[in-house]
Amino acid sequence: MPIYREAIAALDTLDRGDITEMKAYASPAEEIVLVVSAVCLLLGVKESWDEGKKLMNNPTEFINRLKTYDKDHMKEALLRKLKKYTEDPRFEPAAIARKSGAAKSICMWACALDNYSAVMKIIKPKQAALAQAEGELKVAQDELRTKQQALQKVRDQIHQLQSNYQASQRKLEDLTKQKETIEVQLDRAGKLVVGLADEAKRWQQHVKVLEVDLVNLVGNIMLAAGYISYVGPFTARYRDRLLKRWMKFATSKRIPFSADFSVDRILGDPVQIREWNIQGLPADDLSLENGIICTQAKRWPLLIDPQSQGNKWIKNMEKDNNI
Repeated sequence: MPIYREAIAALDTLDRGDITEMKAYASPAEEIVLVVSAVCLLLGVKESWDEGKKLMNNPTEFINRLKTYDKDHMKEALLRKLKKYTEDPRFEPAAIARKSGAAKSICMWACALDNYSAVMKIIKPKQAALAQAEGELKVAQDELRTKQQALQKVRDQIHQLQSNYQASQRKLEDLTKQKETIEVQLDRAGKLVVGLADEAKRWQQHVKVLEVDLVNLVGNIMLAAGYISYVGPFTARYRDRLLKRWMKFATSKRIPFSADFSVDRILGDPVQIREWNIQGLPADDLSLENGIICTQAKRWPLLIDPQSQGNKWIKNMEKDNNI
């Protein structure tokens, strides 16, 4: 291609005057006749100076025909005939340049076509092999892309299954802890019933309450958890409104809960509550609820304590811990 482009560049230097001048030769040198005959061969006319002059009657059209010559579809027979000229020792651009600049450019063009055709005999099979290889590569890449997409779907499914498994494990752990807590509570209740025979009647009633609470366990724990988590910042009136809304929701979803639900009954320990009162916690319901929230919530409580009641209670309760 560099040789061919050089030849085309040489043709670009030609103008009408160059062709007209060469055509006007009455007795052209044999090298010029040789070049013109080669052009006649390539353009499909009789190989002679006279026929060449006819081709050059329109210089602009003549030059354009050379520039736009179909170099990719030259027949083998034509190329063999062209060799007669290109292999002639006189068919040499440098030597022809001494006779005619225009003939030199045309000679370069003819030699470039000969060179181009010789190289293309080697290149075309390689181009065909390249096209075939690229086609096979595209098919392989398309198949690989399909497999990768399928693999990604499987990976996404595995990730989802792992997430579901982990969530189920966490839920199982939570339920196991709740079960263990309930079993401990039931065990303690049983021991108390046996140990306090003189209070059998009261404890029988208490067992009935526990049995009811066991039925209502899910709803009571749900309400208690909501209470611990959300009602802390609110006054008693707002807490009561929130609790009633939750109870209404539980009823609509058929979640059993105690009609007389209260946080101190579900989560409170009467002995501990009595100890809190001794340590300075007021005995009203709001203060007892605040004490339960402070001690059972997983987040650090913030006490707004203008009368220093909470401050006094915490210091007394945590005195052994040097707080």
